[in-house]
Amino acid sequence: MTLILHASTTRHTEWGGLKRYIRIFVYDFTQELQRAGNIYRPGNWSDVGGSFHPAPYRERYIEQGMWVSVTSPHWAGVMRLSLDCLNSEVVVHECVHAGAAIYRMDVKSNIILGYECRPREETLAYIIGDLAASVSNALHLAKVW
Repeated sequence: MTLILHASTTRHTEWGGLKRYIRIFVYDFTQELQRAGNIYRPGNWSDVGGSFHPAPYRERYIEQGMWVSVTSPHWAGVMRLSLDCLNSEVVVHECVHAGAAIYRMDVKSNIILGYECRPREETLAYIIGDLAASVSNALHLAKVW
């Protein structure tokens, strides 16, 4: 059975970004995650244990193999996790992908951080940190992690 959760990030709104939401699909088995991911983006999914699909043009996500319109401009994408591969490394790894997508939507289309910790790097760190906390809380509340 697939569990569907939600998470959001708000920390970067002080820099002008929107509050962004993601949907988290938690599958029982990695093979289910890989099948769903392959519907979204066909290819070799054999070594994938988690994924994040940014909302193309901020208006769509895929659910149960069907495209569904999302009218909210706050939509950021879909994270896919599986219970048999659920650990801190996978969750944080996927939060980095989700945070990078949100950064590209709201801050700058390219992520060039430079050689020192500057405002861009701080913004990215706040987005990822806030998102990782939100995803972690959603997984804990659902009692899957």
